[in-house]
Amino acid sequence: MELRFAPEEEVAPRLLLGAYNERFVRSSADLSCWLEENGVCLGGINAFRLDTLLMIDRLWVAEEQRGKGLGCRFLKVVENEGNGRGHCGRS
Repeated sequence: MELRFAPEEEVAPRLLLGAYNERFVRSSADLSCWLEENGVCLGGINAFRLDTLLMIDRLWVAEEQRGKGLGCRFLKVVENEGNGRGHCGRS
């Protein structure tokens, strides 16, 4: 047996997690988005919803944009989008 490290896109298909989890999840949606200005990416968030759970995989803000509230803005937008679709809620 050998433990190997590899990029996510290489590991995920081998684990078949998507197919396994589909048995337990009634609905899901991709809520990922990014902000671009003059062709330059200022930041983005990789997020998705599984039933009523909001899952955030990655949040990135360009170094020169940090400290301006952009990360909070991404979080609020994704949460509002999930709530607006009637999927996410606080427990």
